[in-house]
Amino acid sequence: MHNGQWLTFIAVLLLTSCVSRQERDDMQARLAQMAQWNTDDTVFTARHTAEAQTLADWFDSHGTSNEQLRAHYILGRTYADRGETPRAVDSYLDAIAKADTTAADNDRGTGSCHIDGIGGRGETSWSVTGTCPRVMSATLPT
Repeated sequence: MHNGQWLTFIAVLLLTSCVSRQERDDMQARLAQMAQWNTDDTVFTARHTAEAQTLADWFDSHGTSNEQLRAHYILGRTYADRGETPRAVDSYLDAIAKADTTAADNDRGTGSCHIDGIGGRGETSWSVTGTCPRVMSATLPT
């Protein structure tokens, strides 16, 4: 590529990856609201799950590792409240994978649960204990 082509490529890349300050503020406010409901031990419904999925998708593309961790953790909570155990576990594992323990904004409190019996997503039984708002255990069908 020539210099002009590189500059055009970089400009297009920046324009397609940027979000407005208003959009970022809105999504952060929505995540904060879901986090507050989580702290208040709200029982999440299908509506909450749809919102949490939207947030997880958005922060996966535009958020920090800590925002991604929080969004996926909350998505897991919504699945757990609805009795969708396998999806909850997948979301919790996604949240763990998003954690950047070297980041200054790392939210160590979000990941303070302990998951037993998980050698991978194929495990058939597991339990979550610790400071999670919901303590869960389940045996999944094989």
